[in-house]
Amino acid sequence: MSSIKILRNDVFHALAGINPRKAYGPDGVLPIVLKNCAYNAYRLRPFLLAASLYRVK
Repeated sequence: MSSIKILRNDVFHALAGINPRKAYGPDGVLPIVLKNCAYNAYRLRPFLLAASLYRVK
């Protein structure tokens, strides 16, 4: 499997660009919560997102 490179800026822009009026996903987290937490998530290590991608099979 090839490696996935996720940059902090990519995480921020993905979360900040979420439409808060959309339905929540299978994780049950409301889109408005993700959008409002974009800056804090930006500061976290992007490997957390990468780890979650690898867990999905």
